[in-house]
Amino acid sequence: MTDDASRARAAAVQAARATLLDSTALTGPRQPEAPIGSRAKAFGGEHVRYDARVDAGLALARFLGEEPRLPAALVRQLGQTRRDVSIASLQKAEAALRGHANAETTSDASRNAAALLADDLLFAQAALGSAKAAACCSSICLRLALASASNGHHAAAWLALRNALRYCSDATEELDEAGYVSEDQASSLAPYDNHVARFAETLAIIAAAHRQIGVEEDLARGGAGGTAKDWVDAQADGLAALAQLDWPLGDGGWRDRAARATPTLVVLAKGALDHLPGSETTGSSRTSRGSTPRAEFNTLAGEALPLVHGVDVVAVGKLLDARFPWFTDLTALLLRDLANGGVARLRNTLAVSPPGSGKTSYLQAFCEAAGIPCVLYNAAGVADAAFGGTSRQWSTGRASVPLQTIQRLRVANPVIIIDEIEKAGTRSENGRLTDSLIALLEPAGSRAFHEVYLETNADLSGTQFLATANGTGGVPGPLLDRFRVVHVGLPRAEDLPVAAANLVAELRDERGLDAGWLPDLDGDELHLLARVWKGGSLRPLRRAVTTLLDGRETLARRH
Repeated sequence: MTDDASRARAAAVQAARATLLDSTALTGPRQPEAPIGSRAKAFGGEHVRYDARVDAGLALARFLGEEPRLPAALVRQLGQTRRDVSIASLQKAEAALRGHANAETTSDASRNAAALLADDLLFAQAALGSAKAAACCSSICLRLALASASNGHHAAAWLALRNALRYCSDATEELDEAGYVSEDQASSLAPYDNHVARFAETLAIIAAAHRQIGVEEDLARGGAGGTAKDWVDAQADGLAALAQLDWPLGDGGWRDRAARATPTLVVLAKGALDHLPGSETTGSSRTSRGSTPRAEFNTLAGEALPLVHGVDVVAVGKLLDARFPWFTDLTALLLRDLANGGVARLRNTLAVSPPGSGKTSYLQAFCEAAGIPCVLYNAAGVADAAFGGTSRQWSTGRASVPLQTIQRLRVANPVIIIDEIEKAGTRSENGRLTDSLIALLEPAGSRAFHEVYLETNADLSGTQFLATANGTGGVPGPLLDRFRVVHVGLPRAEDLPVAAANLVAELRDERGLDAGWLPDLDGDELHLLARVWKGGSLRPLRRAVTTLLDGRETLARRH
């Protein structure tokens, strides 16, 4: 391989590496606010709110708003589909769009827009469970992969091929759309990295073999175009090609190197606090002898804070399933958000169940097991917007809860658990908690959240929000729309040994004792509990466990 060829290859490898580490130029934003189109989806782009139904509805609305003088029948069909998004209605809309695109009277611009939207609706059908649509999407992705490879866009070819394999797998089975659960594409695509790597390795070996055969044929023809040295060089080039390929697996792969380089986020830009009075080192000023907001948060200005990443989802799943077996479905759902091995990014999730299910303790345990720092914020009775920060002109002025959390924990993507969100106050004289939350739950709002306390914008996009509620009745619709709502059940009778062990551990911590002084319940004690607790709320079980443990102490004192 010549020096020029080596340099070209090295440049191609670096370009591919950069794209694999950040593919948003091809896939669109990780949390799009508007439909991104079929091409970006073919590379693995996301649906709006990770929901194919929401995404399709918005895409149809945009088309109807931008395309003038559409046939009445087409407008009627697209409107019906927009109001009731299903596989059947999407199929009808797709057929109507393709008919419009093929009509002789349709303008070129309208024909192109209709064809693109028809392809986009295929991706929505596939997401909802249509095997036929998944096969069509696989074909679209494969054509894009071949075109990208032909044009020298190696990373683009990789992404499209990975998606083609995923849709090919989905095309083997028709799914019931009633069971559709919205999820991000990154989580469902992550397992296919392995498949594409094996495929790429096979292609590289075959390419090296073809090159070797070509040299051998030249030698057999009397050396025309080749020598024995060429044959050796061909073998070396083939092996070098394998060695230089940047696999996503094993030592040296791009995913391994990305894991070693800790990802970071600058929450407050350098110089963002320079407009505030006082010294950046002591906080003293001519008008104030106390600490100023500038001094309080100056350590964050310009600092690249680490982002928790590379969560071991298998280990977390085993631990949580053992401690909270009645929450296995919720555990699986949350772990899918973290399955790509990159920066920890949980979707905004609201866990809803009757009181006493242990959902708050569960969410705290989940974060602890995943290694993501978290704080618990009790929403019950909160009657103002202080969660989003208050002006420094007031004596009680303070930064937003997310920014305070980031400053204290020194990570850019902590989890904030909003407990009993349905009990937040609804009076608006001093603002409402829900108003602050809505702004922070929107990607655009969190990336440039205005901190009134500091009079500057902060990038809080790394902050993750989980919430609990006993029901959704008290949660405002606009806030509910921004959460993935998951209804979870209460512990079952068969969960008694695990639930009781969890409660003993909590009481042990509360009393400052270790297992030697407060051992787990024995078989007889569990048998007694089984007579009075048949599943349901953990609160009566906690009272019963407390009574048993107190009885132990009473007996111990008597003896």
